[in-house]
Amino acid sequence: MRQIILFAGQANGCDHVFPPNIGKNSVAVFLEFVFQPILVVLYGAVFFLLGEFMFPTSTQSTLIPDLLVVLLALLVAFIVTLVMKKVQASRNALSDDAVASAGAVALAATTVGFSSFEAINRIIVVGALGVMTAILVGSSVRMFFKVSGHMLMLTFVITGLVVIENRLIVLAYLFLLPLAWCRLHLSKHTVVQVVLGTVLGLTVAIVGYWTLSILRLL
Repeated sequence: MRQIILFAGQANGCDHVFPPNIGKNSVAVFLEFVFQPILVVLYGAVFFLLGEFMFPTSTQSTLIPDLLVVLLALLVAFIVTLVMKKVQASRNALSDDAVASAGAVALAATTVGFSSFEAINRIIVVGALGVMTAILVGSSVRMFFKVSGHMLMLTFVITGLVVIENRLIVLAYLFLLPLAWCRLHLSKHTVVQVVLGTVLGLTVAIVGYWTLSILRLL
């Protein structure tokens, strides 16, 4: 059976139907999925909310309403992104960055829409706006330079948690190493693009935190 598949692959111009580094490829693909930008946002939100639940600043934690809003916002963003993907496939008129931007706007709009409830933590609203900003900035930059969106979002979320929540989260920066390896190994980005994505995520998070601090929103 293997010989038949190899013959078919060679007939179609494929030199390696079974790559010799298939194990490394599988790990890289797994990491690519785990560190998908929208999943990174969810991980960061849940981490922050669990920290609030374990060390509440008031007598009544807002974990449940905050988490529901985050999940609902991500659901809306996913639906909007899916619809935009369908439009892109049918008309071939939109880029992936436009799709991501639409999802980011939906994420922020949904969260801000529920911000009137007193039970919702203000940080959740600020975080949603930050995520939207990070994606929009990344999309704008990618119109001129190709940078790693995975590295951008992971760096942004980690830095945001570091400056807002707890400095010990700085250890999470170690996750950038396997993610960078993943993007390079799969030939999705060059070293320069990986570095630019990391720097961009760090910059957006620090400038955003500095701006919010000046406006006394944090």
